[in-house]
Amino acid sequence: MSKVKFYGWEEGCRKISFYLFLSQETHLSLKEAKAIKEKIIDKNEEVVVKFETNELALKVYQKSTKYGIKSKIIN
Repeated sequence: MSKVKFYGWEEGCRKISFYLFLSQETHLSLKEAKAIKEKIIDKNEEVVVKFETNELALKVYQKSTKYGIKSKIIN
């Protein structure tokens, strides 16, 4: 099981695409995914999320980076 740490965002990030992706591709509800987005972007908080597989964690990391969310995989 891997974790992804979200620790910031870049100007022009695609925040709606980010949390919709989290909701659609992971075990998170839309409400949970939006709360993660709000912590990262609105409150400047770091968020760590556990994922069931390493592959899913890698996919989330890659997509979040594409959407302008700063993240890294941690074990």
